[in-house]
Formats: sequence, structure tokens, C-alpha cells
Amino acid sequence: MRPLKLTLNCFGPFLSETVDFTKLGDDLFLISGPTGSGKTTIFDGISYALFGEASSPDRLADGMKSDFADVGNPCFVELTFSVGPKIYHIQMMMNHLNTGHKEQKHEAHLWAVAPDGTETLIASSVRECAQAIKTILGLSASQFRQIVMLPQGQFSRLLKSTEKERVDLLKTLFSMDYYKSFERKVEAAAQ
Repeated sequence: MRPLKLTLNCFGPFLSETVDFTKLGDDLFLISGPTGSGKTTIFDGISYALFGEASSPDRLADGMKSDFADVGNPCFVELTFSVGPKIYHIQMMMNHLNTGHKEQKHEAHLWAVAPDGTETLIASSVRECAQAIKTILGLSASQFRQIVMLPQGQFSRLLKSTEKERVDLLKTLFSMDYYKSFERKVEAAAQ
């Protein structure tokens, strides 16, 4: 998964901010900066867009609405990302009060983006988006946090996880099902 564009609206310290990752080119990049500059908010935004959760289980997604947001200004995150040659665009909106002070419920929409830029809706609820994202990425929210959020000081958690947790994560990362199936066939043939 490669982030292409992240839009944060009334999210964390940002009223309206867009990060265009495509300007960084195709090379590997590092997000760095002084404490309080918004690095974690970028990771929270990506994680929230994909899974409706913060980038760390220690923080609650509901607490990410900006303290600077006016009533009626919705809190949402949009992420355009690629997985291989395919491009997707997801919008995740938090519960909020609209201008009539009526509560708008948590919403999510996921689109597939064609090469010409046209978008086709593939999921239109929080539950549908969660299922689609898990299928597209092949990772759960906790696995995503373990892999992508390691630079946020979580490397020790991977090292301290049980052997079964590490094996399960590595099997998912490296698609080991094929090899396990082959191993079982060889063992069965040898008997």
C-alpha cells in the first residue's frame, strides 16, 4: 500500500490540510519533524481512513476531532492510495453535529479509481469499507499498525510479541499459505 494523497478536515490539530505524497516521487520516503509537528497525525489519518481507528491502540479515534473545528464543520479523512497498479480512494467521516445541531453518524465510502480518474463506488458503509480494505490490503488494523506504524516506537512490541503472533504476521506478510499447502502435500505423499 502506498499513500498518494491524504486530506484531513477538522482532524487532530488541522482544520484543513492535504498531504500530496506523489510530489515525493516513487522512492522510499521518511516522515520526520520535531515533536508536535503532526507526524503522528499523518499516521492517525491514514489509519483512520483505512480502518476507522487511530494508529495506536492507546488513542481513541473519537478523540481525533479538532478542538478548533466549528459546529457543523465535519471531521473526515480522505485517502487516495495504490496497491500494486490499482488505485483506491476512501473517505471516513466521524460522528459530528451538522449546522442544524443534528448528529451525523459515522460514514465511510470507498471507490476504485480508473486510470482516467473516474471513480466507481465499491463500498458505502463503515462495515463494507472495513471488509473491502481488509481484502485489498490483506491485513487487519492491528497487523497494519504492527507493520506500518513500527517507526512510531512500536518495534519493541513486535519483538516482545509471542512466537505465534510473529509467525502469523509473517505468514500474512509473505503469503505463506502456498508453501504450507505444498509442505502438507509433500508430507502426505511421503507417508
